[in-house]
Amino acid sequence: MGKVSISGTGGNGVGSDDCTATRAELLKGYAAITIDSDDEVVDGTLELTGDASDSQVLDKKTYYNKDAKTKRTGTMQNIGAVSASLNAGGSYAVPAGYHNGSGKITANNLASQTQGNADTNSILSGRSGWVNGVKVNGSIPWQNVDVSGTDRAYATNNSCWEGTVCLGVRNAHYLNGVNWIQGSIPNFNAGNIKQGVNIGGLVGTLPDYSYLATGRVVF
Repeated sequence: MGKVSISGTGGNGVGSDDCTATRAELLKGYAAITIDSDDEVVDGTLELTGDASDSQVLDKKTYYNKDAKTKRTGTMQNIGAVSASLNAGGSYAVPAGYHNGSGKITANNLASQTQGNADTNSILSGRSGWVNGVKVNGSIPWQNVDVSGTDRAYATNNSCWEGTVCLGVRNAHYLNGVNWIQGSIPNFNAGNIKQGVNIGGLVGTLPDYSYLATGRVVF
């Protein structure tokens, strides 16, 4: 194996066996004798091909990209661990930067978002709601119109005394489109009310024959 003579004090020859770098460890564009060049001057094959940008490397951390002579410094913010609690419909804007993986986004429990005091007896039948994290199905029955073509429902019962008429309605029902309660009162008709007397809007037509009780005929 030959030796390459390098001028200088001593003038000792240097060969491949005296080198430690390989051709693959020599930057591309540079030539030198390497441990694997058999005492010949060869071109390096090591090429920097990085494609990272400063914003993709942590802030204050250094690196080399494509130029071995230029040390670059990262600018990516180190966010670390981020935690947030969200209600239904909430959102969290993820900040740009490095996250260390220990952060957590937590959805608040349903009970904390549905506080209330409604129960099955205060929600309409066929409807439901969430109360303190529990789904509650309503049980209030609907009272729809009974009399076709009107906005009336039949009374459940009725009672009356001097000057007053009471009509019963269905207890614990929701009146759906009902504006009037209709009661059936036997014999409550104009023919049974003294002529000209108004009772609850019904004007009587029964003639007054009270004069006959006097035995006198009035002409």
